Amino acid sequence: MSKNASEKDVVDLSATALVELLRSQPNLAEDIPVLGHIPKLLRLLASQPRNTLSILHQLSLSEFCVRAIFQTECISPLKKCMQYNRNCIETSCETLIGLIPFLLSLLDSRLDYVAVKTQIVAALKGMRHNLNYDDRVTQILLKHPVWSEFKDQRHDQATSRKVQHKNVEVLTSPPPIDRGDPSARLPED
Repeated sequence: MSKNASEKDVVDLSATALVELLRSQPNLAEDIPVLGHIPKLLRLLASQPRNTLSILHQLSLSEFCVRAIFQTECISPLKKCMQYNRNCIETSCETLIGLIPFLLSLLDSRLDYVAVKTQIVAALKGMRHNLNYDDRVTQILLKHPVWSEFKDQRHDQATSRKVQHKNVEVLTSPPPIDRGDPSARLPED
């Protein structure tokens, strides 16, 4: 057996072990963002797409990890992963579906950026039109009460008026951002 094959086996085994550990002990996922591993994982998508994606998919089940993923440039690496690795499309879509509750929570927040909410609604509606995932996406959306306020919204309606919300914003502490990491999106003041 060659050195490259054995290294690949070790990487595959390590990724599988980490995914299974996170599956059996989901509370451990909360430490991943704090340690700064989310941007590193997203950078690894280019060189280790299948293994990295399986880890990111497992992390997408943690709301804390989802918040950290959204603080990092995640869409471009996921899109490139799907473009160049056709065998990763299904897991990429599954990972994106795991992000839907976070997007819905943004719609439910006091987010004043109407254009951002419009883009979120457009993305969620687009996900509903995927023939493989439309039923699952629709079920998730229908279970969340805020979706009823936005499901019939058209792009031109959202940009011409602000949507009023009666919900109270819950304050949470986001995970720390590695300011030296070029893929980290720093919060705008």
